[in-house]
Amino acid sequence: MVSIVVPVYNRETTIERCLRSIIAQSYSNFECIVVDDGSSDSSLKICQHLSAEDKRIIVLHKSNGGVSTARNMGLDTAKGEWIVFVDSDDQIAPNHIENFINSSTDMDLVLCGFKTIDGNVFIQHGYQNAKYCGSNEIRRLFLETDIMSVMPICDKMFKRHIIEVNSLRFDDSLSLSEDRLFTYSYLLHSDNIATIDSQTYFIYSNDEKSLTQRQLSSDVALRRYKKLSTATYDLLKHFDVKKQSCVLANQYVESLYAGLISSYKYEKKYFSYYYTRIMYRLGLL
Repeated sequence: MVSIVVPVYNRETTIERCLRSIIAQSYSNFECIVVDDGSSDSSLKICQHLSAEDKRIIVLHKSNGGVSTARNMGLDTAKGEWIVFVDSDDQIAPNHIENFINSSTDMDLVLCGFKTIDGNVFIQHGYQNAKYCGSNEIRRLFLETDIMSVMPICDKMFKRHIIEVNSLRFDDSLSLSEDRLFTYSYLLHSDNIATIDSQTYFIYSNDEKSLTQRQLSSDVALRRYKKLSTATYDLLKHFDVKKQSCVLANQYVESLYAGLISSYKYEKKYFSYYYTRIMYRLGLL
C-alpha cells in the first residue's frame, strides 16, 4: 500500500481538484491522509465531503502549526509501505502512483519528472529511466543530473521503513526548504535510487499564498542557511562527492546566501562569515 500525505491550509479553491486527481489513480491500493492545518476557510468541509465519497481518504484536523507539523502528523498516521507527498494546490496524473510502483523493486527512493504551471507558462523537468545502485552510482546521480538544484518533495516516493527506523521527520522550525532538508536526511540512508522519465506531477506556482513567495525573517533565514549548508556538506561527504566538481551544490549554497543577505540587507559584512565558513567546508573556496 502507498500512503499519500496531503497537508492543507486554506486551500478551498484547489483542494478538490487535488484530491480528485488522487481518487482517479490507476493504482488503487493507497490511503490518502489529508491533514488540515487549522484552515479558516471551507477546506476542511471539502475534504470531509470527499472522504465520505471515498473511504481511502482519511481526514485529520489540527491547530495551525505549519506545513512541517502537518506532514509529520501524516507520517505518524501512515500505514503504507511507501510514502508520497502531494501539495494541496497541485495535482497528479492518473498513472503517477502506478509509475512509482512499477519502478520500485529493490529501490529505496523513486523520482519522477514534473511540470510547473505558472498561468499559461509550462516548465518541464525530468529524468531518464535509470537506476543508481550503491554509493558510486548515487555519486554519479549527483554529478550528472540536476538533482542537487531541483529538489521538491512531491516528485519522490519514499520507503516508510527507512523513515521510521531512522526517526526522520520534517523540521518544524523552518518554513522554507524543510522538504529539501528532509530529503537530504533520507538520502543518507538510501542505497538504491530509481528515476522515471515520465512527468506526472503538476506544480501550480502562480499562487500568492505559496511559501516560496514569502520574505523570510532574518532569524529564519539564518537558521535555514546554517541547517541547509551543513546538510549539503554532510550529504556530499557521505557519498564522497568531490566538492569542487559538484557545481550545483555550489550554486545552491550561493542562493541560500543570497536569501540570507536579502533578509539582513544592512549587515552583509557580518553574515558573510557564515558564507565563507560553509563554502570552505564544502571545498568551494
